[in-house]
Amino acid sequence: MTSFLSLHAAAKARGDGLRPELLALVTGLAPHSASTPRHDGMIQSGPDPKPNAADRPANLFLFPQAVHACSGT
Repeated sequence: MTSFLSLHAAAKARGDGLRPELLALVTGLAPHSASTPRHDGMIQSGPDPKPNAADRPANLFLFPQAVHACSGT
């Protein structure tokens, strides 16, 4: 991680670098409100990528999950 931050420091010296929001997330300085608990118990920055069925729009239909049979031969 330190090499990544040193790249940011070199880029910042030239007027470029990471956006402040991303730098705060990388260095752990982001507020905890930016973190969201997911449905599987993990913590994620930003919204949950797999919303609950109640949060899904009424016009959004999911493809059915296929069941694959494995043969032992």
